[in-house]
Amino acid sequence: MARKGSPAGKLVWALIAVPFKLACIGLMIALPLLGVWVASSLAVFHNKSLVWAIAAGLVMFPLLPLLWEGLAHWRRSRKKKVGPRFLNLLDRMVLRTVTLNALFIGVLLAANPQAGFTALSARGDWMLAGKTGPRVEQLRKGLFQAADTLEWLYKLSKDNPYKKYDKDKGERPTPAPKKKADKTGEKPDRTDEKPDSTTGKKPDATDDQAKRRWPQPAALHALVSSFPPQEEKSPEWVGRYLAGRIADPLERARAIHDYVADRVAYDVPSYRAGKYPPQDAETVFRTGTGVCAGYARLFVAVSQAAGLEARYLVGDVRSENGQIDGEGHAWNAVKIEDRWHLVDVTWDSGHVSGNTFTKKLRTTYFLTPPEVFSADHFPEDPTWQLRDTPLTRGEFIRQPMMRPSFYAHGLKLKQPERSQVTVTNSLTIELDNPRQLFLLGTYNPQGGGSGVDCQVGEAQTSVTCKFPAAGSFDVKLFLSAKQYGSYDYVGKVMVNASGG
Repeated sequence: MARKGSPAGKLVWALIAVPFKLACIGLMIALPLLGVWVASSLAVFHNKSLVWAIAAGLVMFPLLPLLWEGLAHWRRSRKKKVGPRFLNLLDRMVLRTVTLNALFIGVLLAANPQAGFTALSARGDWMLAGKTGPRVEQLRKGLFQAADTLEWLYKLSKDNPYKKYDKDKGERPTPAPKKKADKTGEKPDRTDEKPDSTTGKKPDATDDQAKRRWPQPAALHALVSSFPPQEEKSPEWVGRYLAGRIADPLERARAIHDYVADRVAYDVPSYRAGKYPPQDAETVFRTGTGVCAGYARLFVAVSQAAGLEARYLVGDVRSENGQIDGEGHAWNAVKIEDRWHLVDVTWDSGHVSGNTFTKKLRTTYFLTPPEVFSADHFPEDPTWQLRDTPLTRGEFIRQPMMRPSFYAHGLKLKQPERSQVTVTNSLTIELDNPRQLFLLGTYNPQGGGSGVDCQVGEAQTSVTCKFPAAGSFDVKLFLSAKQYGSYDYVGKVMVNASGG
């Protein structure tokens, strides 16, 4: 074995010490940059000045480490007897810089881990805005991969109140096989042939095709509307009744969807208070009220009694007035003919305005194509996305906040490509609108305020919003088949206007 003082020993020591020192120097450089990245991403996400983020980075390096070194030198100079220094100046600067910046980043993320992860996932590439090219995309990919490593901190700080009702156990799903491309090289539409824009029906569609079309007509199933009161004794009784009269499992699932949506009213007071009464199927069936967990548990109970396999799923969803990372929610998956499908009865049952719930049956969230369903639903278990390649949470946060109804009408968003963007004083949303449906766009300050109309292009393929001053705004899109009348909300973009 080589001794440390021998030439061989010195070589071995150098081979160990030099790489270690270089790694420490690299860490001294990387940590301040990481701190600036986190602080600046938070600033961009919350529409704050970058000056403070950059200033904080300069304070953390080199200002504070130099001040620390100066203070230590001053205190050392006041001592009568001092021993030799174990570390040289460079070593001390490395140690002080790493300590201070690790503490800075830790405090920054620990103060609000949800906001930190969301900001890095949504705007962590802010410095690459407007830039393209292979190297840029590689750097952007690296930044978002780095952000993804902090998801554990995000999960640790976020609680889903509906998870305690997740008692379903069973097989995990496998994605449905991809449809083959047609002769044009494009994937067939998940809704098969497009409905006629006036009648809403497909030409020459058979009854079987109509049952499998998405979305289906939003009319209450005939058996549900004429359900004998004496047969509504329990969720199991209802399930057996439907199973005895509907042979087709897909139609049976639709009837269960309609039954739960029609019989349960959303419990707005409990949702607002964040305190929920029991959400088991029997209680919700008896009271006729519940939150998402109650809808989902009742759907499972009736489905199982009707001979269908169903699951209770939990995760995050992005609502009309919600944030881009979403809030806790519960929904379902149901197995039909050996394939799993996604269902959200709660969001198909009606809408909430203030403290009032209004029933209005929809089918947008019944057997929704997985690629569309994941536009606003992100399950805790990624396999329940039912996608060939599941989204990461960061990808879910970055994708535009469009509703499945946006895609159900054949629309395609061209720009912007993100859920949040920064502009000077105006934003133009461009989209494909093959059915020439009527658009309406509004913007309002985030956190409240009345909506202001935006300008819609004559071809109904663009919406331009001009903001009166700097601030953060929600730009919302609405759609209708008729120019005059009610418009349905189909998505939004969060905008930071600099006002420059």
